[in-house]
Amino acid sequence: AHRRLVVEEMRSYRRQFEAVRDGAPQEQAATYAAPNELSSFWLRKSHKAVLAVLLCRKPTPGAPNQFYRGMNLEVSMPTGTLCAERNAIGNALASDQTLRREDIRSVAVLSVSLAERPPDELVDGRDVALNPLDPCGACMEWLRKIAEVNPDFKVITFSDTTCDSAIITPIDYLTV
Repeated sequence: AHRRLVVEEMRSYRRQFEAVRDGAPQEQAATYAAPNELSSFWLRKSHKAVLAVLLCRKPTPGAPNQFYRGMNLEVSMPTGTLCAERNAIGNALASDQTLRREDIRSVAVLSVSLAERPPDELVDGRDVALNPLDPCGACMEWLRKIAEVNPDFKVITFSDTTCDSAIITPIDYLTV
């Protein structure tokens, strides 16, 4: 049941990203008056956007699900990039310093296009981008550390940007 919630949260995050990418609606013009810097600064290295949603829940009865979002950052600096998965984990810890690895239930990863794709670049009418996109080697190291204490931890990827088809994989089945 909680995996369905992660998918819904990812769809919400994707819609928010696409709204910014495509230009804000008229009623939000004051908030988004300046063009975004997604391709000119934040993703200037690869021009590929990756979103992550981390699901956390404390083991206490009735504890709510908490979602944390992350996005990759690639600013072409000597310190390298920050992947979406690690960004989401960092956001979770920044929000709750009592977070334990066993509280982290799953992470969903979605590649989205930096520009709306023309129809001739779609596959059966869908934007595939880089999906399904497994975590990179550095992220896999972090996720394996989580799975050491939480064997039920799962990685959720998608066949395309609609998030209609989710691929749920235990961390042990993923390779880099």
